[in-house]
Amino acid sequence: MIVSVGDRLEPHGLLVLDDIGPGALPWRDLPLSFDWEREIDGRRVIRRSHIVRRERPEGLRVAYATLTDTVRSDGTIARLPASFRLWYPFDDVLQELLVQGGFVTELTYGSHDLEPMNRESERRIVVARRAG
Repeated sequence: MIVSVGDRLEPHGLLVLDDIGPGALPWRDLPLSFDWEREIDGRRVIRRSHIVRRERPEGLRVAYATLTDTVRSDGTIARLPASFRLWYPFDDVLQELLVQGGFVTELTYGSHDLEPMNRESERRIVVARRAG
C-alpha cells in the first residue's frame, strides 16, 4: 500500500522539505579518501568514503559509499561497508513533483536562519501546503 505525504497531513498542515542546497552538493567525484580516525570504546576506528556523481535532467544522482574499519586488540580488522544512492532533484523538478502531489510552494529558504535561497546556499528548505 502506498501512502502519500498529503494523506498524512492535517487539512491545514504544512509540508517542510529540508535537504542539501546547491552550495553543499558535491561538485566533483571523490576517490576513496580518508575521512577520520578516532578511538571508540578503546578501539581504533577509521572511516573512508567515496563519491560518484552524475548529473541527469531530473537532478544530481550521487553514489556515496563508506568503509568503516575497527581495529581489534589482536590486530584484525572488522570492516563495515555502507552505500547509499542519493537523489537531489533540480528546483524545477522538485516544484513539478510538489504540483503533481497536490501542493503549492509557500516559502523557500537557503538556511535554517531563513536566508534567501541562492547558488551558495548550503540548505534548501521548502515549505508547501495543499493546493486549493
